[in-house]
Amino acid sequence: MPLVFVLSSFIQKIYKSIFTVLFLSGVSHSILDALTNGGLGVAFFFPLENGRYFFPWTPIEISPVGIKNFFTARGLEVIKNELFWLGMMAILIKVSHLGWIFFARLNKKSNNRLP
Repeated sequence: MPLVFVLSSFIQKIYKSIFTVLFLSGVSHSILDALTNGGLGVAFFFPLENGRYFFPWTPIEISPVGIKNFFTARGLEVIKNELFWLGMMAILIKVSHLGWIFFARLNKKSNNRLP
């Protein structure tokens, strides 16, 4: 019987992890799509509203459609552009994460010094 409890706890953790990854992937994909300079826009509020939106600042170039068009000079420029902006966002997220950890540890140390 205890094995059932251990397995159910393990499965719940896996489902929570999978859900978290898929949820964050969906949210980040929508945000990144709204930062592109082409397409139809993002339906952020679907099915409540049919409107499609872009952010006011759209630094990410859209990719050329089709294999032949993708492997051209324009396609290479788009890849460079995406790597730059996605890399900058990844660095920003990582720096924020490290800052979060630093301040959490700092707060934990200061709480331990209380009389």
